[in-house]
Amino acid sequence: MASSLDISALPEYIEQRTEIISKSVLGGKSIGLFRLQTGIKTSAALNLMETNVSFGDGKACGWTPAGTQKLSQREINTGNIKVEMAYCANELLDTWLQREIEIMAGRESLPFEERFADAVVADIAAKLEKAVWQGDTASLDPNLNKFDGLLKIIDEASEGVTINNATDMADLVSQFWQKIPAVAYEQGDVAIMMGYDVFTQYIAALVKLNLYHYNPEDGEGVLRVPGSTVRVIAVPGLNGTNTLVGGSLRNFVFGTDLRNSRERVEMWYDKTEDDFKLRVRFNAGVQVAWPDEVIFATLD
Repeated sequence: MASSLDISALPEYIEQRTEIISKSVLGGKSIGLFRLQTGIKTSAALNLMETNVSFGDGKACGWTPAGTQKLSQREINTGNIKVEMAYCANELLDTWLQREIEIMAGRESLPFEERFADAVVADIAAKLEKAVWQGDTASLDPNLNKFDGLLKIIDEASEGVTINNATDMADLVSQFWQKIPAVAYEQGDVAIMMGYDVFTQYIAALVKLNLYHYNPEDGEGVLRVPGSTVRVIAVPGLNGTNTLVGGSLRNFVFGTDLRNSRERVEMWYDKTEDDFKLRVRFNAGVQVAWPDEVIFATLD
């Protein structure tokens, strides 16, 4: 039976995998810790509410309203990002991959196409992890200037805390932990985040003091401040910054769309250019709901 569809003008797709966009966008360690807000195209409001009730005299007659509920907003802005790659299969003809190349009508394939795509996805996750913390729209680095990261947002909203005459890294982290606002504990899941470079120094200091007690259930790059319920979490995005950030993890928000048909991974054979093309589109951004409940310290 003849088809009524004329698809001769369409590129011949190798694979269109919409499901792996989530792996690339949400694959970073930090993003997995934060609160997720989806459905954002370019910007959206974080709707906040502070409730303060006031007890009245239950024996008194009449209606005496008291207490307040303050509504406010903070805006989360996302950057729209795309990654585009091109692969010329002919460049592989003189390599060991030549037997894997198939370019004939209806059988276009790139050797190890899935591995190429997965490697791109993994690198997107790694670069997004760094941008979540170190992003700055004024940066000249194209991987960092799509949206402002948490370090810039926190620095503009509050002042860093001062650590006085710490004897070692263990003492420094202990002092920092004690400066986390008590109100942050009301949200729960309070943590101190740092780069792996600082985390290794912290472990070494605890071992020297015989205070290092590792709990496998906490996960890789995670331990608890001795004598507390607060986790210390090493995140790659803070590597090289020499900065500690503390507060409730529920206070940090990662925003994206993930419901937009433009957010996808595509890979196809382009007959006009005679090459294989890969494209990834997504948007991303971060925000802190309550900046006054977050502290940071940059080490000397």
